[in-house]
Amino acid sequence: MKNKYILLIVTLFWVTGFLSGCTPSDDDRCLDGYSWVKEYKLCMADDEIEVMDSEEGSDSAVIEIEENGLGASCLTDDDCQEYEANRCLLDPLSPGKPGVCTVFDCKSADCTGANQCCDCTSVNSEFMETDEPFCVPDAHVEILIGFGCSCS
Repeated sequence: MKNKYILLIVTLFWVTGFLSGCTPSDDDRCLDGYSWVKEYKLCMADDEIEVMDSEEGSDSAVIEIEENGLGASCLTDDDCQEYEANRCLLDPLSPGKPGVCTVFDCKSADCTGANQCCDCTSVNSEFMETDEPFCVPDAHVEILIGFGCSCS
């Protein structure tokens, strides 16, 4: 009986060790030309990561506010209620920072000025919590395309 317990314990340790060794390293998760971005929990094209790195920390991207409210600063949807662009789009990695008022369920014509309609519904990431396209300032389109969104 004692041998059965020892065998069971050894088997459990072996299975646990085997399963923990099956997790791929960050370098092995993505195809060539793509790198694992831990914060987003997905693979992104290397050139898109360079764009993100060059924009990070800089306020050089000026977002114009359109007549319908696109691009107006917001923290919640309540901040956008006076506009046609009545939803607040926040950066999922910096939800405390102001976002921009936007239009959801958009078509290209809905996104006027320096904005594009981006469809991220096929992106499988916990950071993309929408099942409808939305207007995005041109300054942020390249990053979304890097995630796999289509924008026009």
